[in-house]
Amino acid sequence: MKNFTTTKSLTLALAAVAVVVPSIANAGLNGSTMGDQYYAYGGAYNAQTNFVVGAGIEDSFLNYYDVDVDDNSITFDYKIATTWSTSALSLAPTIYNGTAVRMVSGPAFTNVTIDGATNMVGFDASRLSWNGSEIQVDWQGLSFDEDTIVKLNVESVPEPASMSVLLGGALVAMRRKFKK
Repeated sequence: MKNFTTTKSLTLALAAVAVVVPSIANAGLNGSTMGDQYYAYGGAYNAQTNFVVGAGIEDSFLNYYDVDVDDNSITFDYKIATTWSTSALSLAPTIYNGTAVRMVSGPAFTNVTIDGATNMVGFDASRLSWNGSEIQVDWQGLSFDEDTIVKLNVESVPEPASMSVLLGGALVAMRRKFKK
């Protein structure tokens, strides 16, 4: 009877892992603390603004655009019409005149792509770079108006501390099952 109970417990634990692991694979941005900072003319243009990702617009840069972040995307929604100035390199490797979006507390970025909703003429992958904690976007020389949208699709995974807590909890639960 004990072998049947052990086998049943192991089967349930493996089923739980099968359900949890796919959700860990793309953690999502909701609830994360992120920040954005503008760079131009050879350096930082303003101080970083931090925000918690949730419903609605998270930030705005002057009167140029709003920043809206949801679980798996970042959208820059322009409010006026003009052209971004040219500039010296302001933040390596990508930004001459643009913004850096940073993960302050939350999952690491694993992939960033340009969404099909993006309609800024001339904006392409050469104006985008990223690593696990920062996305750099360069607008130098590009024009925009009130209908311009730049939308980035973002994939992420939990930071190592969250993964450790999840796995540790699963191991404790399995150990308790086996002791019974």
